[in-house]
Amino acid sequence: MNYLFKKIKNTNSVLGLIFLFLCMACMSASAQQNVRGNISDTNGESLIGVTVIIQGTTIGTTTDIDGNFNLSAPPDAVLEVSSMGFVSQTLPVNGQTNFNITLAEDAKILDEVVVIGYGSVKKSDVTGSVSSVKAEEIQAFPVLNAGQALQGCAAGVAVQTQNGGEPGAD
Repeated sequence: MNYLFKKIKNTNSVLGLIFLFLCMACMSASAQQNVRGNISDTNGESLIGVTVIIQGTTIGTTTDIDGNFNLSAPPDAVLEVSSMGFVSQTLPVNGQTNFNITLAEDAKILDEVVVIGYGSVKKSDVTGSVSSVKAEEIQAFPVLNAGQALQGCAAGVAVQTQNGGEPGAD
């Protein structure tokens, strides 16, 4: 470094150039812009909890209750938008600050799921009988507990609420 300074007669100009270079490097590193947008489905309904990530990083966010997101990203970033049950999208930012994104349903991965007492399985994998009770059926009658609400709603089901839990009891 001394050799360089001896060769250059005006060291103030060299220090000035170094300072200018460092300032420009800091400015380009912090060249972030605020990217915001709204995500909805094909029916125009806002989607909650959609993941928006800057491609190649772990920087991201999720949409709020109104389907809105807000993220700080470089102007040349690419956004990855994904949600369970919808087709994922990649969108280049290209200096844009506002996005209105519509996600289409992914019919290939949508399948009915049956929740059972000890887990959940696809409807096609159930080997026993399954019965559904709609909320309207339960709300139709005044009841004191869940057992009374389910009594008589599903064919072949007898709800016992006062058996004490002992083996052999009713």
